[in-house]
Amino acid sequence: MLGDWGDVRVHADFARTHEAFPNEVSDALAFISAEDVVGYVEAVEDVLESFETRDEYLEDVPDNVLVLQALAARRSMAAELESPLLSGAEIPEGKGATVRITFHDARKGVRELDVTDAEAEKLGGRQVARRGRRPKSATQ
Repeated sequence: MLGDWGDVRVHADFARTHEAFPNEVSDALAFISAEDVVGYVEAVEDVLESFETRDEYLEDVPDNVLVLQALAARRSMAAELESPLLSGAEIPEGKGATVRITFHDARKGVRELDVTDAEAEKLGGRQVARRGRRPKSATQ
């Protein structure tokens, strides 16, 4: 489906008819497929706002917004969004970290997040020993 924007439009229209699928997300997909920048910006802002105002959600990050932004970027129409949930910081080459989340329930798969050094340090966690060869001083 990626890159076939006509199919994206069809799927977005289909999703609009199902009450279980968020209208804001299907609207954003339709606007991306139509290259309607103004419509997309309004729709993705609505998706982000709905995430910010919810009491309960499946993830701690607005994953729908991140996916929509990645799709919109393929058409050079990603929105400039501001939210405490999105750092928006660009990660310089050779800097930052990848946070890997492995669920105990393997059916949920593995998630990876690219974060800045500062964001990674704020996360805390425990220090994990580096795997690989033993240092020369330990082998002698």
